[in-house]
Amino acid sequence: MQVRPSQPEGRPAIGAVVPRFFFHLHGGQDLSDEEGVLLDDLDAVRVQALKGARDIMANEVKSGHLPLNESICVTDEQGAVVHRQRFPDAIVIVHESESE
Repeated sequence: MQVRPSQPEGRPAIGAVVPRFFFHLHGGQDLSDEEGVLLDDLDAVRVQALKGARDIMANEVKSGHLPLNESICVTDEQGAVVHRQRFPDAIVIVHESESE
C-alpha cells in the first residue's frame, strides 16, 4: 500500500492508506499483473477493469478478432478477488434488424 500525499475533492484524507489492486487477464492468454494499481475504492476498480477490457477488445478488433472468452480478474493485496470483468459484459453488440 502507498500513502496518498494530498486530499483532492472526494479523496481519502492526507495520510490515508490507498489500496493496491491487481488486474489479471484470463481466458485466451493468461497474464498476471505483478505491479498493480493504486485506486481509492471498488468503484474505481470497476471503472478501471471496464476500461481495460474495452481497450484490449478494441486493439483485438483492429486485427479482426473479438476475444469474448476473456475476463479481467481483480485481486486486492491479499489475493482476494474483489471484481471480475467478463469481456462480453463490457460491450453491447448491435445486430441489424432482420426486417430491414
